[in-house]
Amino acid sequence: MSIGTLAEQYWTYLMSIAPSWATLLGIHDHDAEIEDLSREAELDQRSRYAELLRQTDQLTPGPHADGVTVSMLRAELDSRLRALGGADGDRPSHILLGCNQMAGPQLLVLQATASMTFPEPQHAAAAVERFAQTDRYLAQAIVRFREGVDAGLPPVSRNLRHVLAQVDGYLRSPIDADPLLTMSGPADWDGESAWRDELRAVASSVVRPAMQRYRDAIEADLLTHGRDDEHAGLCWLEGGDGLYRDKVRISTSLDIDPDEVHEIGRDYIDGPLAAEFSALGDRLFSTTDVPQIFARMRSDDDLRYQSGEQMIADAEDALHRARAVIGRWFGRLPVADCRVQPVPDFLAASAPPAYYIQPAQDGSRGGTYFLNTRDAGAMFRFEGQATAFHEAIPGHHLQLAIAGELDGVPAFQQHSLQTAYAEGWGLYAERLAHEMGLYGQERDLLGMLALDAFRAARLVVDTGLHAKGWSRDQAITYMREHTPLPFDTIDVEVDRYLAIPGQALSYKLGQLEIRRLRDQAEAALDGGFDIRGFHDTVLGSGMVTLGVLGDLVEEWIAQLR
Repeated sequence: MSIGTLAEQYWTYLMSIAPSWATLLGIHDHDAEIEDLSREAELDQRSRYAELLRQTDQLTPGPHADGVTVSMLRAELDSRLRALGGADGDRPSHILLGCNQMAGPQLLVLQATASMTFPEPQHAAAAVERFAQTDRYLAQAIVRFREGVDAGLPPVSRNLRHVLAQVDGYLRSPIDADPLLTMSGPADWDGESAWRDELRAVASSVVRPAMQRYRDAIEADLLTHGRDDEHAGLCWLEGGDGLYRDKVRISTSLDIDPDEVHEIGRDYIDGPLAAEFSALGDRLFSTTDVPQIFARMRSDDDLRYQSGEQMIADAEDALHRARAVIGRWFGRLPVADCRVQPVPDFLAASAPPAYYIQPAQDGSRGGTYFLNTRDAGAMFRFEGQATAFHEAIPGHHLQLAIAGELDGVPAFQQHSLQTAYAEGWGLYAERLAHEMGLYGQERDLLGMLALDAFRAARLVVDTGLHAKGWSRDQAITYMREHTPLPFDTIDVEVDRYLAIPGQALSYKLGQLEIRRLRDQAEAALDGGFDIRGFHDTVLGSGMVTLGVLGDLVEEWIAQLR
């Protein structure tokens, strides 16, 4: 069997068990289905992944592109199996700890619906069938979460309270503002009014009652068993060290010692980053003292936004300037454009400051950069541009839109969840934007440094919580002392690291590797180095592991020598 056939089989199967993701990608074969979270479904998935991995391991890689695909399929299947507790199921499935505000099943309704489009009448009708199954879906989730408690894997109490706040906010919202009614139907469709009436009825009679039962079960069956703030890291659980290493491997594609990651973060913050803050603080605030610089950044009202509209306008202006020069730095550019939108009100309280949703494959929706404008007056204006460059252009939008438009690359490779590659590129893009001359004024460089400190501090805090047994307060104290982020933002972020362990490591580790590969290429090619060629190489094979990315860059260097 060829690698192309295996890749196609894997992708077809993945879309069948992740139907909501398929819809978000613009694949409408499974619009009437909703995810199956049962243990029986999980056992079937583990068996299917293990067999695909066995078949992949029997292949002898052929030409360059096939070799990349073989490596990526192995990595992808390995990650999927790790998340299910390993090929033999000898470790806990990660879904048992999945009740949280960042990746919990409630977000299918509360967040994913905002980006779902159904371009044909039959797709729209199928969407009604999907959400009519919400009760079964959420009931299965509760069964799995109870299974986790019984297995000695209780969730974090604080994260459960965040979930309750999300669901309560949804249940208090008026039915006419229900997320199901934000979904897009066919253009110029005479059946739209009737369709929205059906969605409203499903939201009222099925989804909201199911959400009420879900939140009541969390409060009654999980909250009393939750881990407290002193013992919130995975290392406090039996087998937690192995669970954390699996999560780190899934997010970073690296086998790396948490102690080593911890020291990388500390060294970077105390060394080169502190020097950059001192130099910029001297020019802007007439002080080189980093704590004084942080205090000024936090306390100066002139450095904060005045309104959500101002946040949106700044982001749109940054992307306008980026579009004007992007062709000088990239040979390949995406067809799909990127728009800026505020995070929906009912999600804003627990949502991150910003995030990006990639375009739909069917062209029905471009990329979307979501900004959390809920508390604009607490947001630093100097971070606005760096965040836009990370999430949109030249960051995730270029990366993910290009991946989705590549010809001859297997679908799974276009959309693989390689977090270190994806988030490493986003962080790399923040400093690349400085090289491109995109920051409007020197004040905005504070944002570039602040967000870099933020990602470097994650190396220290995430490993501190999950490998070294730090309390939540210890993590918050470290971030307050070593980053200029608002204290409220730090609190939310630390809870994020408790919700999705290991994910926060991917940003800085990925960026450091992309920067290392660029330095290697510049040194090897000297005057022959081409920045457009380098970027096209990095973005030209879809979502890859950091190891595969290194191979791609080394091959590109060899071709130009």
